[in-house]
Amino acid sequence: MFFCQNNAALAAQKELSEKIEKYQYIDTLSSKDYLHYSISIKEGNIEMFDKNKKEHGRGGFSVYTYKTTSKPQKLLKSVHKQVVHYNQSKSQIQNSENIVITIFYDDNRKPDLAKITENHYTADEVLLSSLNYINLPKDIEESKKIIYTKEYLKGIIDHIFDEVKEVINRP
Repeated sequence: MFFCQNNAALAAQKELSEKIEKYQYIDTLSSKDYLHYSISIKEGNIEMFDKNKKEHGRGGFSVYTYKTTSKPQKLLKSVHKQVVHYNQSKSQIQNSENIVITIFYDDNRKPDLAKITENHYTADEVLLSSLNYINLPKDIEESKKIIYTKEYLKGIIDHIFDEVKEVINRP
């Protein structure tokens, strides 16, 4: 039984590695590539309040959507950035977080792979820096059938599918 599970884990790791390699070129695209790709940008502010409605942080977000310029237009990736600076209080030092979720799409405009880069820092030091890849389920319904040992992972995947819905429904 352990041998079968180990083989399945190896196959899943191989599939994830192949997807990362497949989307490697698309991952290098930036807003400087606007001559060759259609790039739409959505930006806004973030204000965070505690339960007493006292502001305890602010920041901003942006969503960059990359598509081919050729017809039919192909959705390549969407990059969702969020930066929040938390206010200093008597019990807490000022710190910030920068989270970037890059979603790669297959040829059918379905989300296929997500890359999450997360940095938490103070003015003096980096507290946490992480890079994770998620081999996305085929759709949100399939995601609901998966048992997650880490509940926060289900929340992240649900958030990614919410972001996907917004990107796909935008003209």
